[in-house]
Amino acid sequence: MKENGFLLFLKARATFIRYCMAGAAATILETGLYMLLYEALDIPNVISTFVAWFLTVLFAFVTNKYFVYRKPGKEKVLKELVGFFSCRAGTGVFNLVWMFVTVDVLAWWPLMMKLLSALMVGIINYVVGKVMIFRKGQ
Repeated sequence: MKENGFLLFLKARATFIRYCMAGAAATILETGLYMLLYEALDIPNVISTFVAWFLTVLFAFVTNKYFVYRKPGKEKVLKELVGFFSCRAGTGVFNLVWMFVTVDVLAWWPLMMKLLSALMVGIINYVVGKVMIFRKGQ
């Protein structure tokens, strides 16, 4: 029985679809943590941004390794975790600078700035994760 075109389309883009699902969960987690720390607990913006980022990167590593790229096994976890954090450090710095400039300096709306940052960071992280960290055949 021949599969319909839509199912073939979904199968061909399964990794990207899983990444979008995991990314949405990570965005919700990071935004929720940030708003809790910054708005509810009155922790300074940059500290709230860093703590939310750090915890979300741990979450993202697990979801990317096991759900998005489906790389089972524990033998390379430390190497992958170091590589994951190393690559995410660059976008983490971007996130910190973005939040500092837009929220602390320009006094723009924190929630919207966090969501815009998450969108930009998500795109960069997808490319880096696919190309450098969770490559097929490694």
